[in-house]
Amino acid sequence: MWFVKKSEILSLIPIENLDDLLQIFSDHQNVKKNTMIYQPEDPSDYVYLIKKGSVRLMRLADSGQQITLSIVKEGMIFGEGDVLNEKTYSHYAETIENSSICYIHKSDFKDLLKKYEEVNKLILNILYRRWREAQQQIENLAFHDVRQRLISILRRFSNDYGQEYNQNGLNGTLINVKVSQDKLADFCGTSRESINRTMKEMKSEGLLDMVGRNILLKPDFFITHQDITNKEKALTS
Repeated sequence: MWFVKKSEILSLIPIENLDDLLQIFSDHQNVKKNTMIYQPEDPSDYVYLIKKGSVRLMRLADSGQQITLSIVKEGMIFGEGDVLNEKTYSHYAETIENSSICYIHKSDFKDLLKKYEEVNKLILNILYRRWREAQQQIENLAFHDVRQRLISILRRFSNDYGQEYNQNGLNGTLINVKVSQDKLADFCGTSRESINRTMKEMKSEGLLDMVGRNILLKPDFFITHQDITNKEKALTS
């Protein structure tokens, strides 16, 4: 399985035992971006592993506002908390880009946890990390203005998808996933117009630019917002 080394779970399993797991991790689907994988009240029958692509986990506030709980990238799993504790999913899972997603039946996943203690520990760490990310996002929406929310989301994307870029007179950290302004607005709990206006301001300040449809965060972005960066590192550590 080519994705074993990239998987936070499979990389913990002894290589001699991987053949036994081929059947468990063999079923997958190719899913287009902006596709809902599951939603609240759907039966929590599967845990999902991303072979390629990325997924956003979110909830809806009473006002209808979307609250991003976590962004799940290649090699990571999602849906595990609800599978272990609930009969139905408690949140939405939606692809951010075209993705290849493996689905593991609940009973097979529970057997995996019983057999491998290291995997069991990892799941606990993942659940804690997702809880911290959700708390951070709720704080962003409750106490921060649109600019700070956008900075926080861009920082998260740079951590997950950032790569060094130095071409055509531009240098910085390229976010290697295409995210529309509509989607950024959903992430930040605001309107597309507000995101467009804020990004134009940040571009005029020399903090970001666009490379095609990808966002480029310039070095001054990280210098100017170092205090926010340090706070987020503390929350997610």
